[in-house]
Amino acid sequence: MIGPLIDRWQARFADRLLEQAKREVDHSRPRMTGRLALGWALSFLLLATPYLCVAGGVALIIVAYPDIGPIIVGLILIGFGLTLLPPRHRNQSKTYRRDDLPRLFALLDRIAAKLHTTAPDGIHLDEDFNAYITQYRARFSRRQEWVLGIGLPLWAALDPEERIAVLAHEMAHKVNEDPMRSGVFASAYSVLSNWYDTFELDAYYYYNEGHLTQIVAAMMIGTYQRALSRFAFFESQRAEYRADAHAMRVAGAEPVISMLEAFTRADLSERSIVDLYPYTGDQGARIFDHMGRAVSDADPETAARYLTEAAREKKRVDNSHPPTALRIEFIDSLPAALSQNRLSAEAVDFPAIDAELQPLRDELGKTMMEELYEIEVNR
Repeated sequence: MIGPLIDRWQARFADRLLEQAKREVDHSRPRMTGRLALGWALSFLLLATPYLCVAGGVALIIVAYPDIGPIIVGLILIGFGLTLLPPRHRNQSKTYRRDDLPRLFALLDRIAAKLHTTAPDGIHLDEDFNAYITQYRARFSRRQEWVLGIGLPLWAALDPEERIAVLAHEMAHKVNEDPMRSGVFASAYSVLSNWYDTFELDAYYYYNEGHLTQIVAAMMIGTYQRALSRFAFFESQRAEYRADAHAMRVAGAEPVISMLEAFTRADLSERSIVDLYPYTGDQGARIFDHMGRAVSDADPETAARYLTEAAREKKRVDNSHPPTALRIEFIDSLPAALSQNRLSAEAVDFPAIDAELQPLRDELGKTMMEELYEIEVNR
């Protein structure tokens, strides 16, 4: 009874977000709405809790001094507040800079110019069928830096135009103020995670038992988390639509749509790994080429089946990304004139970029094949 009602509510708001995205296609940044304002208010309130705890502890010490008992309580409050502060994540992963990949960064510079921003500070390469962009605190300074992540199976699966589309989509998050990637919402979620850790709520939810304090904390913090998530995911989906529109401006509609369609077949990439068993021969980049071809060379019947499954995906607003079918519908609805100044793939030397990436692909591919072999040996 309740499930179908929730599904209808989710579908109705997902459709509303789609229509709102169509109206806001010329907005590079989010237009203020009551929903966004409430999300900001909840985030600021949550971000204030560490400082309120510290301030309360300091005040208790000052008022109660020299009584030992209240001073101890005050110190506990101060320590508790400090543990709640959002962590400052540093970039600990292998990061490739402009000197390492000059040709790829030259392409990123051209895309950035179209988006009126700057290229990311670094690049991560991994074995996932995915791409992302995120902010880290620089390793040896207080500066925040943007790092673009490129999954090598995804890179192998996409044609040049689709590669431009996915790079443009991710870099668009630098300018569209996605609340889940940086800023107040992201920091608030870090504080919320610290609240969860403090009361060991993950263990409480997993085992469905706990002390009275855990039960009360679970009710209060869980309710707050659901409310904040609802507003945050709404805004994150709006940001995804804006990033798709930016990608269309840079790459054109068809490459963006075909790139999104490739993501619907992502599990073919992982499934194909078993074809390389026993993972001993030719341990290099061929694993990524093989994973990519499983997606790009899927027969029309298989591709159509995955698209049909994507179209059946429930419309939801409790996720960071809109359903793929709605994103494709969004791109289809935009005027062709939006991409009249697109970046032509013919003007980009992709063979040179691939040659530049080849040693890194070989290194990561060899490592991945060795890990797969070790898993099989120790099974």
